Amino acid sequence: MASRFGKGADTPSRARGQEDDYDPIAHRDMDQPMISDFVALMHLFKGSIGNGILFLPNGFKRCGLVIPLISGFVIGLLCIHTVTTLVSIYSTLRQKVNEESESIVGKLLWRSNDYV
Repeated sequence: MASRFGKGADTPSRARGQEDDYDPIAHRDMDQPMISDFVALMHLFKGSIGNGILFLPNGFKRCGLVIPLISGFVIGLLCIHTVTTLVSIYSTLRQKVNEESESIVGKLLWRSNDYV
């Protein structure tokens, strides 16, 4: 059986009538607590800045006040755009394979050139 997700991708089979029936939001596990928007923003901040925050005073010392603020804002926008795109691709692929597991979605995403 040929896969529609690229070479070598072993995807779960689905019936033809189930193309739009699967909604990952309705099938998510509600036993796990949801995180707030603030916590998600702090995770994004921690992931994009990381240990680089230790060198921020040195950057302000060498470049002044304007350049680090502008470049920090631009880098923040790029990080938000990248994370938004990644979540959108993940959501689309998750609906297409009708699977809850993050591991199979990740494997399919890296095996296929159609979605990257």
